[in-house]
Amino acid sequence: MQILEQNQTVYKPPQKPQRSQNIQKYFQLMKFSSNHFEIKFQKNLQLHLYSIIFSKEIPKEQQNEFIMHVSSSAQFIRKNGLSRFWISGYNLWSFEYVENSLEVPGCKQLQNINFIIKHAKTYNLTQNLDQIPRESLKQAMNAILSQIYQERNLKQIFKKGQFFDKDKIEKLGDVQILQGFTSVLQIGQTSPLLLIDFKTKILNKQTVLNFIKENKKQQNQIDLQSFFENKTFMTIYSKRMYRIKSIDMKQNPTFKMDGSNITYEQYYYERYKIKLTDLTQPLLIHEDKRTKQQIRLIPELLYMIELTTAQKNNFKLMSQIKQQTTLEPLDRISKIETERTLLDKYFSSRSISLSNNSATPAYKVVKPSILPEANIKQTDGACFNIRGKLIEQSNINNWILLYYKEEQQIANLFISEFTKASKELGNQITPPRKIEMNNLDPGIWIQTLTNNFNTNNKPQIVVTILDRHEDSKLYFELKKFLISGQGVLHQNVAIQTVQSKKFSKIALSIVKQIHSKIGRQLWNIQKITEISDRIMIVGIDVYHKTLANNQSCVGFNAQFSQQSDKHFTKTIIVNKGQELNKGVGQLLNLSLQQYQKLNKYYPDTIIIFRDGVGNSQIDDLIEIELKAMKSVIQQTYNIKQPQFAYILVNKRISDKFFSPNHESNGMIFPERITSKEFDFFLIAQQVNQGTPIPTHYTVIENTTNWNEDTFWRFTYFQCFNYRNWSGPVKIPACLQNAHTVAYRVGEVIKSDAHSALETLLYFL
Repeated sequence: MQILEQNQTVYKPPQKPQRSQNIQKYFQLMKFSSNHFEIKFQKNLQLHLYSIIFSKEIPKEQQNEFIMHVSSSAQFIRKNGLSRFWISGYNLWSFEYVENSLEVPGCKQLQNINFIIKHAKTYNLTQNLDQIPRESLKQAMNAILSQIYQERNLKQIFKKGQFFDKDKIEKLGDVQILQGFTSVLQIGQTSPLLLIDFKTKILNKQTVLNFIKENKKQQNQIDLQSFFENKTFMTIYSKRMYRIKSIDMKQNPTFKMDGSNITYEQYYYERYKIKLTDLTQPLLIHEDKRTKQQIRLIPELLYMIELTTAQKNNFKLMSQIKQQTTLEPLDRISKIETERTLLDKYFSSRSISLSNNSATPAYKVVKPSILPEANIKQTDGACFNIRGKLIEQSNINNWILLYYKEEQQIANLFISEFTKASKELGNQITPPRKIEMNNLDPGIWIQTLTNNFNTNNKPQIVVTILDRHEDSKLYFELKKFLISGQGVLHQNVAIQTVQSKKFSKIALSIVKQIHSKIGRQLWNIQKITEISDRIMIVGIDVYHKTLANNQSCVGFNAQFSQQSDKHFTKTIIVNKGQELNKGVGQLLNLSLQQYQKLNKYYPDTIIIFRDGVGNSQIDDLIEIELKAMKSVIQQTYNIKQPQFAYILVNKRISDKFFSPNHESNGMIFPERITSKEFDFFLIAQQVNQGTPIPTHYTVIENTTNWNEDTFWRFTYFQCFNYRNWSGPVKIPACLQNAHTVAYRVGEVIKSDAHSALETLLYFL
């Protein structure tokens, strides 16, 4: 017999350090409400765990499929002892106890293989809650919630734990907006909590066939093969999701299905009574992850799901979508409370109750001073404007302006406003080398630049003026040529931007962006005196979406002081599934060498922020990335090791916090809804519409002598160092830089940047 066991993540972060004795100097204690509610179990309520044991050895690649079909025997299980139960993964949970093992005859889906349900363990939910494995409790509660939502006719679509009401759908042409909820168990500091949040999901019901036909009409057609790769679509007939591997242009619905004498056209008519309207359409190929079996799908019978570029560029449509999906805090609170009340009624029949108390302590951080203070004007929240000179000046005396001949007037307007804005900010600028192109052929533009570089040497930066919608291919080719091939900075300005009535104001932002790209400071943030300035701050993130051959791009950005005045940025391209990579150890080594080259010493403190890692990957992260980095540090330093902290960052969360006075930026939430170890939530950014989404920080390694609240202040202060925004962004600047460079390389450049640009913010 074979017991199928579920692997559980074994992970213990370091304990929280002590807090400062004068914490009130930098923080104001407040009370927020949240979307987390205490779960209470009736006295002596017992939860029983049963193992599923098959009578024959099940091949590893078939185990998940077999477990899915265990529910097919639900009626037999109910008749023979367990009237109410929940199946989750490889376990069966119930509040009912059956001493004797239950042998269940195999059904057709299980190839007639019998299995046994055997009692494994009993948990008393009111006496020894701390002794229950966290994942086991989550698994049991998620199974109960799934059953409740099923009873309410809410369907789980798109993502596990999100349930949508088929009767609450807003329709905007081909676009539908689904409404529903997510409910997830979390383990708080003193009790289990249920997180409840209102959810909307945008569904594009345009068919893939319609998209293909529309693409054929466009002057700049997209490459369908690369477009469809790794895209997910939903079938009209079964509402199932399929990730596409490629498009088969050689076959169509008149071809016979694999291993069958029936055509695709005949199959869909006989099975679903669907008559296909286009028998020349190509087929899309889905490959099963486990079996590698390929399934061909009909574009006419697939919904796009995601919005197309044309839809995203439709201002009216996007305004309507925003109106339907943006909830103000009071409206969200109302929906959450209604859902909590309803869930409490369903829980009561299961000996569980849901508290209505959601009060959560919050610590408001005193924001950092921005230097030079005389030139800083504070605006909403913690944002600011720079009036007068920047903290450092730049001299743009060798630059190229490249544009199509029909845009000469726009080019002249750009030069005029750009020059004016540069002088307003205290920078020096000379007229550009203007290059006027006679056509839009990328090859000719690149050859023209090559000839110019050979004659006049490379410039500080190349500025191009291109159409935002029509010249995307030219933009991609130029970006790759300049950044990857030549090591020359590039700034593109859209024609539509120059034509804007607000371009005088926008020109100031373009000057600031170019100023940052060439390595000059815009402002400095206040330093935290308790932290050494011999610090290196690292951000690591991954971009998965569109690199060819199922590859991902890992972005790495190191900042060489609290004020982020020097940088080292690099990317590595890895195969899918290898996003946790020992290669980051080599990137850390390169950044340490660059730091030493600039400062003549190594940093005495290294702080790393890592995004893009799920809870199930933490053990692998520690074994692969963290181990590689610590090895580099040990080899680089002789005796005295640097202070070191490694912090996981999670932005994709459903936690919400509601301010009594609508002020939320700079708020830390380190109690009640956090774990007993070392983690905290931070809302850094100012939000003027809707409810702000916090970021969750989990410290998994810490050898620093910092207090707990020093970590809070440091993390918040670093959100002010991102040079594309005058104010705090959602995450520390090093991590935002890592995300941006991973996107630029993965989506646009598709190859590593030239080594000459590694110390510059070329990706802004």
